Amino acid sequence: MFDNMYKKLSNDDDEYVRIDIASTSKSPEILDTLSNDKSIMVLSKVANNPYTSAEALHTLSSSTIPIIRTYVAKNKNTPVQILHRLSKDKNPDVRRNVIKNKNITKSILNSMKNSEYNDKHLEFLIHEKLSRVLFEGLNHKTSEKIIDDFIEFARSYLQLSSTPDIKFITNSDTSFENKSFGGYSPTSKSIIITISNRHILDCCRSLAHELVHYRQDLNGELNDNSGDDGSEHENEANSEAGIIMRKYAKLHPDLFKQLAID
Repeated sequence: MFDNMYKKLSNDDDEYVRIDIASTSKSPEILDTLSNDKSIMVLSKVANNPYTSAEALHTLSSSTIPIIRTYVAKNKNTPVQILHRLSKDKNPDVRRNVIKNKNITKSILNSMKNSEYNDKHLEFLIHEKLSRVLFEGLNHKTSEKIIDDFIEFARSYLQLSSTPDIKFITNSDTSFENKSFGGYSPTSKSIIITISNRHILDCCRSLAHELVHYRQDLNGELNDNSGDDGSEHENEANSEAGIIMRKYAKLHPDLFKQLAID
């Protein structure tokens, strides 16, 4: 009964009725019909509907209208093959939503890294998503678990009542620019650690170093010269990180067998 009513309404003369059906319908058949609609708004709603078929999404991904391709890129059920094609789209909004899509793969992200259509924001999103895919992919049960365990261990040793925002990135350019594999920002209370092509324990050491700076910041000890080579705060961070790593490594000697993170 409802299916027949929806089918009838999908051909209604009122555009807003068809828009509502395109937004709420769970019928791939009805959505396939609406994917041939003349209204941009209707097509956008179909492109964004998670029940739209792969065939309809494929057709909509070839639309000359950027907003429709953007919604296809955003759709959580868009197949990888379509995302791969949209990853080469010249429109930045389309590419941005491809990067954010949960179905994105490491190979697609890598292919997007050196695109002529990238701006700095897109480059950042690509590298940020690459690090997330890295931990959620092959290394999910190893690297991510180790990092989480290490953070708790370091927090306990440093007697931290809170944890700063920690971001893991794969962009080696950041390390080259900053001449460091890690960094702590007192302004944002956040830590950035470069993980690509590094051993997990080396990443942990950088993390321990920056967590010491976080503790120093919470205690009101940091100043404009704290980051200078040989400063008391740098020396303390190096010393404390070394102690933390020795204690952690004694508890987990098997970690020395881990391969470097890709």
